[in-house]
Amino acid sequence: MVAKRSTLLIALASTLAVALAPSPAEARFGKRSGSSGGNNGGGVHGASGGGAVYYGPRYYGPYRYYGWPSLYAGWGYGYYPFGYYPPYYYNPYAYPVDAYPVVGPPVLVQQTPGPKITTTLALEGQTFGTLDSSGYHGRGNGSAVGGRLAFEGQRLGINLQFTEIIIPLDNVSLGAGHDSIGLFNIYGTYALISHPHGRLRIEAGLTSAFAPQLTVAGPGGGFSAVILLGPVGIEGAIHGTPFPYRQLDWNTGLALNLGPLGLHGGWRRIYLDDKGLVDGIRNTDVFSGPYLGLTLTL
Repeated sequence: MVAKRSTLLIALASTLAVALAPSPAEARFGKRSGSSGGNNGGGVHGASGGGAVYYGPRYYGPYRYYGWPSLYAGWGYGYYPFGYYPPYYYNPYAYPVDAYPVVGPPVLVQQTPGPKITTTLALEGQTFGTLDSSGYHGRGNGSAVGGRLAFEGQRLGINLQFTEIIIPLDNVSLGAGHDSIGLFNIYGTYALISHPHGRLRIEAGLTSAFAPQLTVAGPGGGFSAVILLGPVGIEGAIHGTPFPYRQLDWNTGLALNLGPLGLHGGWRRIYLDDKGLVDGIRNTDVFSGPYLGLTLTL
C-alpha cells in the first residue's frame, strides 16, 4: 500500500513539475513559430527552371491540452485528447518554391520611327517669248534657268526657289545685249493633304526680285499639288505677291519618276509689275513658255 502511494505521489509530482515549467516562448504576431527571419533550417535544391526551396524538419515544442476533462491531465503520454503530449519532430511535405523565377527572353519593343524628311533638289531650264507693258515682243526669245531645294516631312516643309531670267534689251538702239532679272523665293509649306498618291500644300513666305535698277521684296504665298499615278505624276503650282510689287507665277506639267530621279516638263508663266517703284512709271513683263527639269529626291 505504501509503495503504491509513493508511486502515485511521484507521478503527481512529475506532472506538477511539468505543468509549472516555463513553456517555450510564443512567436511574435505575424511571424512563424520559432522563426528568426531565416529559412528555418531549410535547404536549397537546384532544379531545372530555377532553384526550389524545401522546408526541412521543423521542431514542435511540447504543449498541453487544457480542454475537458482537465481532471485527467496527469494520466501520462499519448492519451488523446486527455493528457500531455511530448516534444516531437514533424517533417512536412516538401514542395518547391520559386526562389529564382524563370526569366524569359527579352521582349523587343519596336520604337515608332521618327518623321521622315524628304530632300528634293531640282534644276530647270525654260525658253519663252517676252511681252512687255506695251505689248511689244522683244527680239528673239528669252530664257531662264533655275533651281529648287525643298525639305519636307509628313506635313511641314521649306521650299526655296531661284530663277534667273535672261531677256533681250528692250531698247534696240543700244544694240545687241540682254537684261537679267533674278527671282528668289522662300516658303514655309504645310500639306493639307498628305497621301502616298498625292499631296496638296499651302505655302507662305517671302519673295524678292533683282532687276537692273530695282531690288524689292514682299510677302508671298500660294498652293502646290502633285498627283501620282504610278511612276507618272501630274504637278502644278501658283504663287503670288500683292505688294510692294506684283508677281504671279504659275506652272503645270507632268513628271516621270525613275526611283530617286525624276524628269519634269510643262508650261510656266511669270508676270511681273514694278508698280512704278523705279521712276513712277508702271512697267510690266510677262514671260511664258515651256520648261524642262531634272530632280533628285533623297
